[in-house]
Amino acid sequence: MDAPATHLDIVPTVLDYMNVEIPNILEGKSMLQQIKDGVSKVNDVVFSEFTRYELIQDGNGGFQPMRCAFDGRYKLVINLLDTDEFYDLQVDPEEIHNAINDLNYKEERERLHDILLAEMDRTRDLYRGYHWAMRPWRTDKAPSFRNAGYVRQREESEMYEARQLNYDTGLPMEEAVRIKIIGADKK
Repeated sequence: MDAPATHLDIVPTVLDYMNVEIPNILEGKSMLQQIKDGVSKVNDVVFSEFTRYELIQDGNGGFQPMRCAFDGRYKLVINLLDTDEFYDLQVDPEEIHNAINDLNYKEERERLHDILLAEMDRTRDLYRGYHWAMRPWRTDKAPSFRNAGYVRQREESEMYEARQLNYDTGLPMEEAVRIKIIGADKK
């Protein structure tokens, strides 16, 4: 089973079909080649995010920050306020058996986890932080407020927003993408 395309891929696909340049700021990828030949693969891993806030009228849920990575066979769901989930859809297509603590899946689970963390940093996920890495089943991670060390702004966003300002000088930063300077790292 291949990882499917996501809703983020629709706009780039339509732009590609219309021969319009796809802006770098868009997260998705064009599915046009996959649609044309039925063989090409748009995404190796598909990401999902869910961040719910309870609304007065629904009375359900509250704050539920979750992120998911799915590679067509394995699905990892990180739920910050509840139990994480891991499924092998080849042997458990109905997602009945949560294999998050199954050591037989340690390598695949941690591979997807690393991919998910990297994607959260790449997209500068608003909720990223050390708690996404520090899971009970992930013993090799240490708390860090650096994430991958990048600040929020991305280079490709500059056509839509002004360059962020340097906290020390008040002048625009020389580069949009830069590593955070924290405590002892500061020169």
